[in-house]
Amino acid sequence: MRVKVLLPALSLLAGAFSLPPIKLIANQISAFHIDQSAAGVPWYEKFFKEYQTILLAVLLLIVAVVVVLLVRRVIRKKPAEPVVSEPAAFPDADRSRKFDQRPAAQGIERQALQLQGNIEVYVNDQKLSTYPITDKPITIGRDPAKAVVVIQEPIVSKLHCTIFSRGEEVLVKDNESTNGTYVNEKRISEQTLADNDTITLGRKGNIKIRVYR
Repeated sequence: MRVKVLLPALSLLAGAFSLPPIKLIANQISAFHIDQSAAGVPWYEKFFKEYQTILLAVLLLIVAVVVVLLVRRVIRKKPAEPVVSEPAAFPDADRSRKFDQRPAAQGIERQALQLQGNIEVYVNDQKLSTYPITDKPITIGRDPAKAVVVIQEPIVSKLHCTIFSRGEEVLVKDNESTNGTYVNEKRISEQTLADNDTITLGRKGNIKIRVYR
């Protein structure tokens, strides 16, 4: 009865995995069973003794096939990992970085300048602008190519005067202007400035520069 069940099972397993050795063993068992049954000897005892090595090899082969099938099934179910590409390098990256460094360098230069006050420019008693007094001279005149503070008035020379610092002092110097430079209504060639001093360009007095320290 067991042989009748075992033989179809082996044949089915051989067909499922396409293993010719299992079909061969099934045929051998069938023939051996018939011979041993005729001799009155338990067929399975002598069969396993004679074919023990072959049976072990077939068992290992079946186990290997099952393992391979399970591994392939797991690999198919595993989702593919997304591929993250690195951002491309742009040729203008260094150029933009150099450009961004320029304002920083200017900021460092500004911090290095020593602030010593500021001036306010008035024309006809109307305030035009305010400028800081630093280590850099402030040129005042009518010519935009020469002056930092440009005042487009006929009484003002192209490069009328200059305000500058010397150590802890702040001074104003007349640049041989036509109508002269005045400090507190006194004409000067060079004068040290104090807080609340008033510089007048020309004697008329409609252009004034007030100094705050």
